[in-house]
Amino acid sequence: MAEPVTGYPRWQGTLSGGTRAWTIVATEFRKVWDDTWGRTAIFLVLAYTALYMGQRFTLGQTGTESSVHTMDAYVAFLDLIRWGALAVVAVAAGPSLLEDRRKGALELYFSRSVTRADYLVGKLGAVFLLALFVMFVPALVYYGSSFMFFDTKPDGWNTALLGALGYSVGWAALVSGLGLGLSTTMRSSRGASLVLFGGFAALDIILAELLHGITRRATFQILSPFNAVSRQTEWIFGIEPEGELNFPAWWGLVEWVLLTVVGWALVAWRYPKVAGEGR
Repeated sequence: MAEPVTGYPRWQGTLSGGTRAWTIVATEFRKVWDDTWGRTAIFLVLAYTALYMGQRFTLGQTGTESSVHTMDAYVAFLDLIRWGALAVVAVAAGPSLLEDRRKGALELYFSRSVTRADYLVGKLGAVFLLALFVMFVPALVYYGSSFMFFDTKPDGWNTALLGALGYSVGWAALVSGLGLGLSTTMRSSRGASLVLFGGFAALDIILAELLHGITRRATFQILSPFNAVSRQTEWIFGIEPEGELNFPAWWGLVEWVLLTVVGWALVAWRYPKVAGEGR
């Protein structure tokens, strides 16, 4: 005798509440860690931090601490760490939104207890937090170890960590916004990653340096986002930027803000939607 077909019994237990954004953030972190290039970039940043602090400590033991432990050295360290944050964002942002759109993952997300806000906050927050982690954690390690390695502190060192946090947040907002914006417009995640990292490298190494070398006019260095951000160390850390960055600081600030707005505006305009959903 055939058994009657019945529906699933009603769930009598408790339902978990709260946002699913942190689950998405953790998943994105794990994906970057499992990626060879992402893990390599993180290891290189941490290894460079350890080597740099070892070098600073050695120089401090053999020379004058006041000439080794300076605000200029701290900012120079942060400026180089920016490349590591850019590399990690290139790995994380490229496939973050693009692959979900291409492979139909949005339908899977939204068929579970994931809202559109959870999805966007998780995806966008993960890339931003990765960039902030790679940028600020080495700055925090440098700052904390300086109290163990050096007896003398440079002027303004009490507020240096706060400046490093602001510097890191601004850089993370810039590169994560542009990375995610490219992820919404490109057709290949690898292409988005290469365009982001290669574009910054080309603007900094090829265009800015080449035009500066040909024309001998330092204003062409504004073409590099690295230089635009470095010019702000005057008011963030109270020191003059390294090199011949003779363009006004507000030029660099405008470029910094404009590129950040463009990146996040692309995300707001082109973020992935379920197939058939009107824009």
